[in-house]
Amino acid sequence: MRKLSDKIICLLLAALLFCGAAMAFSYPPLEKGDNSPKVAALRQRLYDLGYLEGFKKTDTKFDEKTLEALKRFQTINSLPADGIASSNVQNLLYSKDALPAAPIVRSEEDVTATRGPQKALMLPELNQYNLLSQGLGEYIYHDWDDGQWVYISDSIHVQIRRYQQDKGKMEWYEALIWCAPGNYPYSVLSKNNGRTFQTPRLMAKEADAVFAITDDFFGYRVKNKEAVGMVVRQGQVLGKRTLIENRHNLQPREVLALMPDGALRTFSSDMFTSQEYVDMGITDTWAFGPVLVQGGQIPAYFYSKDYHSYREPRVCLGMRKPGEYVALLVRARTDELKGAYFRWLAEKMYALGCTEAINLDGGNTSGMMFLGLLVNKDLKHQNSSIRKTSGIIAFGKTEYDLEANLLK
Repeated sequence: MRKLSDKIICLLLAALLFCGAAMAFSYPPLEKGDNSPKVAALRQRLYDLGYLEGFKKTDTKFDEKTLEALKRFQTINSLPADGIASSNVQNLLYSKDALPAAPIVRSEEDVTATRGPQKALMLPELNQYNLLSQGLGEYIYHDWDDGQWVYISDSIHVQIRRYQQDKGKMEWYEALIWCAPGNYPYSVLSKNNGRTFQTPRLMAKEADAVFAITDDFFGYRVKNKEAVGMVVRQGQVLGKRTLIENRHNLQPREVLALMPDGALRTFSSDMFTSQEYVDMGITDTWAFGPVLVQGGQIPAYFYSKDYHSYREPRVCLGMRKPGEYVALLVRARTDELKGAYFRWLAEKMYALGCTEAINLDGGNTSGMMFLGLLVNKDLKHQNSSIRKTSGIIAFGKTEYDLEANLLK
């Protein structure tokens, strides 16, 4: 009877982990009179949720307007309206469960596709986690001409589709990833802890990754002695000097953190130090930005007169819920393809159901790998036109060698 009870408890714990019980963060309490970058982050989030009418990064003071905005947030979210931003209040404020002041109106971008894959696939029967049942091996499908790639096992399910939009001169790759409990994203560093750069495809192949994307290329900033950002990889602090949070910076060093339960969470660049992330049990953070979706909302900045961007190749990563992720790559730098603005990325990731999402390093570093091959390159040009980098974000593992099978 005890063994049965223990087994039930383990199953319940696994279910809770898979559903993503919210992790509480150790936010320092803030109140009227405080003056710090953390107050600026508080004001920024209150602005994003419609509780403050305006926001500047120099607004680091917890003033009367901040107090009234916070009390209004507390009232609408059924909290005692004491005007104190306790750690519990901030955990709600930055989460997807935070209620906005009013329905947020966005000037929506056109994120629809003109063309996409044409072939209808007959996928195998899947279980409640959208995976194969144990013992059924692997399902693999790839078609570079049609723009579809699928991998399914009992631990991971990846679907990649290529789309085009004529009006915007755009081409992008959407990847939907489902992971079994405990099989979450993981970081892969290039040689010498990211200081000796390697091609993304080589790193993906050496890691036996099912799927991977290029990451924040923190090694470039190390090499050029720039502010690296709050960077943690596999529990090791690799960057601890960042920028003051400022959405006007095109690379603000905002943070995407991987939680122990597989959740992805975004933070302002200076919300926590790298060591504080490690002390909270966070093994991996990526520092780039801007944040595209935070706590279920697109930052209001993207709809303000202060917003500015330019079209470029982009790579971004987001989460629907722990264990369910979205990756997006936008191609560009050709006469036919012009790339994406940040606001388009934000709208697209939001439309794909992300509650958290961030922009990662793009340009000529942009890569999306399926079984060790680049889906954003045709099969004849796998070794050209993508520069070496310091790491990738990978999902799943397999011994299947797609390249070797294609050469047969």
